[in-house]
Amino acid sequence: MSDEKRLKIAFVYPFPLAIGKNIPKFPGNFGVGGGETYSFRAAMKMAERGHKVTFFTGRFPGIKKNTLVMGNLRIEYLPVKIWKSIAYYAVMPSLVPKLLFGGFDVIHSWQFPTAYTFLSGIVAKATNKKFVVSHVGLTPGISRATKMFSKMNTGIVDRVILMTDFGRKYFKGYVRDRKIDVIYPGIDTEFFAPTRDRSLERKYAGKKVVLYAGRLIPSKGIDYLVRAFAKVTQRHRKSVLILIGQGHMEKRLRELVAELKISDKVVFTGYVPDDKMSAYYTLADVFVLPPVYKDSLGGYAPEPGGFGLVLAEAMACDTPTIATRVDTIPYWIKDGHNGLLCDPNDSKCLEKKINLLIESKAVRDRIVRNAKEIVYEKYSLEKVADQMEEVYGKIRPRGRV
Repeated sequence: MSDEKRLKIAFVYPFPLAIGKNIPKFPGNFGVGGGETYSFRAAMKMAERGHKVTFFTGRFPGIKKNTLVMGNLRIEYLPVKIWKSIAYYAVMPSLVPKLLFGGFDVIHSWQFPTAYTFLSGIVAKATNKKFVVSHVGLTPGISRATKMFSKMNTGIVDRVILMTDFGRKYFKGYVRDRKIDVIYPGIDTEFFAPTRDRSLERKYAGKKVVLYAGRLIPSKGIDYLVRAFAKVTQRHRKSVLILIGQGHMEKRLRELVAELKISDKVVFTGYVPDDKMSAYYTLADVFVLPPVYKDSLGGYAPEPGGFGLVLAEAMACDTPTIATRVDTIPYWIKDGHNGLLCDPNDSKCLEKKINLLIESKAVRDRIVRNAKEIVYEKYSLEKVADQMEEVYGKIRPRGRV
């Protein structure tokens, strides 16, 4: 890349992905999800292309080093202040001078209806820098706080990047359609690829492996998966359910597993680093992501599943997937083509489709083939980086459209 095209970019997202010994511990029930993974991977890909990228993120408990440098990517962990909601009111006070005097060409914040996006936008406007916001979700107005911040951020943003065209309707009244770009989320198809791990293969030799990876929280519907798996074991006695992740529902899930008398068939791994995930995906016969809007405890989550990037990661590792029809998941997964779908809260459907993938090689092979083709065609980080560069280039000098 020529010096003329090389940009100095600031990514802003207070919630860091675990990297090496920097494993953040968030307050309350907040946890790492697709937004943290996607934003970090996108920053890495832009840095690989020769751009100078600084990723400003939060210094939460568990962060051992305040700065990490990975080639053209610099990660700075800044102190975080939180008022009311961690998701919307988190701010990093020292971010303002960092952005003011950092000499950035582009300031790129992640998540539209937030206080830190507002602060980033004010700095961008004051310094005539290009200001872009990626929104990893659907609606910017799910609460009074998000509606307030969305209205505040409407006038200062140059471009808003959404995950699907489906999300455009939720931004009506906040952002003009001409300011919206759609970039499908992507995964690193070199990082997530079929990977054999001999020790895992020995440990689970002769077993049918059902896998879940994500936060252990009620909205992820894991208890419905556990109940479905208990039925699956009646037909496939040599099967195991591996639950990767952490969360406040772990104790309740362990109790449910004991109640169903399948403790010897369910493994709670806790945190697994990214560089080990491909081996788990490759090991699995089936990957299941079963989020629900209304959970078994009576709670309601307006966006429980997001885009479901873990599904794309599993697909890239040649593993067939099952998911529920929530958020944008049915927008890109077509039942029976590149994955299988169930309605949320439907254990019987999950049981039926897990059995189908275990028992039918023809169905499994067809889904794996179609899924991998679609991931490489539409959902790779290379395509994300191409399109991000195009979005940055759309903004006219002086940071205004």
